Amino acid sequence: MDISKLMLTKNNKQNSDNYKIKTLLTLMQKLESGEELFSSDKLLQSELDLPEITLRRYLRELETIFDGRINKVKKHKKDSIRQVTVYYLTDPQVILKKLFDSNSAYDWIVPQILQSDPQTIESISSEYKKEIQTGFGKQNSPYIFVNYPFELFEGDKKDIFMDLKNAVQNREYRKIQSKLKDKIEEIDNAKCLKIVFSDNNWYLAIETEEKEFRLLRISFIESSMKTFDKNSYQRSVLDKYKDYFLNMQNALTLYNVEIKTAHLKIDIEKASLYFSENRKKFFPSQKFIKKNEDGSIEISISYTRSLEILPFIKKWIPFIQILAPEDLAVEYKKDLALAIQK
Repeated sequence: MDISKLMLTKNNKQNSDNYKIKTLLTLMQKLESGEELFSSDKLLQSELDLPEITLRRYLRELETIFDGRINKVKKHKKDSIRQVTVYYLTDPQVILKKLFDSNSAYDWIVPQILQSDPQTIESISSEYKKEIQTGFGKQNSPYIFVNYPFELFEGDKKDIFMDLKNAVQNREYRKIQSKLKDKIEEIDNAKCLKIVFSDNNWYLAIETEEKEFRLLRISFIESSMKTFDKNSYQRSVLDKYKDYFLNMQNALTLYNVEIKTAHLKIDIEKASLYFSENRKKFFPSQKFIKKNEDGSIEISISYTRSLEILPFIKKWIPFIQILAPEDLAVEYKKDLALAIQK
């Protein structure tokens, strides 16, 4: 089973709980595939964007969660001068059992996996298969998902997705053909930076030969081929985009542009229900400003371009007012006037 399909259910590093879950799942995937993990591994620290002390804590947490089924031993690893504590999995099926356990706090993931890739269940031992089919069939499952977050990739699209994932993990170049409407675009020597999950779609973040940053919708990618005349790109390329990946809010967030701030007022009808200080944020940058005497609430949201937040504001017509900046308010009013005219 490829546990990578569980990752990025919520692509929001600002939410530390979600990011921690995603990171633990990544570590579980590595253990399940037979890797040996240790906290001083510089490549692993860089891949997960974690300091050694945090990685060490996460590995200890996994050891506790799985009740001794994850073993550890002191040994020398490549490039390590001294012995390090290495974690490894003795029984990979224990991870599957933990996920599919009806008493698990994360068993809600199961129906999402099965919807995303129905063939997943075929790779699970018969010991657990019947239990899963019984517990998570459409009629028996305790969960109903009106919207599933994952795009379903099959056949060639699944192969492309896996190839791009490998390119990102190994910091490799790819020659990519992407189709938009009836036009095919070829991108040579694209540096594959990250796979991004946003707004229920998968994207590939790349840097082109001209050093342009782009997000490509993976479902639009027709082919991905290795570039054999290029070695892996330097890690410094990724470092350049570190802040962007930390702060991106959706697929419309622009790279390396001035960040603006929208000042919004929420009418009393929706303020306390959805926008009060203790409610779930709609954007990582969303900040509570104040509650007014009439019960309305004021918040701020950072953005790089109007398209990043205007669709959200329009969803809340007529309960949100744009107090600032003026150019955003003017664009909003023009859109509303055009909609009424049509």
